[in-house]
Amino acid sequence: LASIYHQLISSLQFASRKRVTNASLTYSQIYGACTMNNTLCLGIFYALIYFRGLVWTYSAETLAILFVTFAVGIPACFKRTFAGWWIAPNILLYPLSLLLVWFLEADEIGIKWT
Repeated sequence: LASIYHQLISSLQFASRKRVTNASLTYSQIYGACTMNNTLCLGIFYALIYFRGLVWTYSAETLAILFVTFAVGIPACFKRTFAGWWIAPNILLYPLSLLLVWFLEADEIGIKWT
């Protein structure tokens, strides 16, 4: 929680200066924090499944999380500044991930994950 609070305060300080470089740095911080949070939570989830010997029934959801994480993380590795239009593809990743889960879990496709 302290890490998230620190990220929030730092991002707000940079964004309040209203320069292109500061706005891009703010966006990069948020981008990195989301990617790292998803990666960390997914790793903890995997560890719980493995060490507790639980039944794995989350393959479609995991693939959707990995798809979104890579779709967000890979461009962030190569860009230093982000245009304002960059938010639209990122927002569209949410409904796209829901469609991906629906597609992977559909019985008509014949994919059996368990």
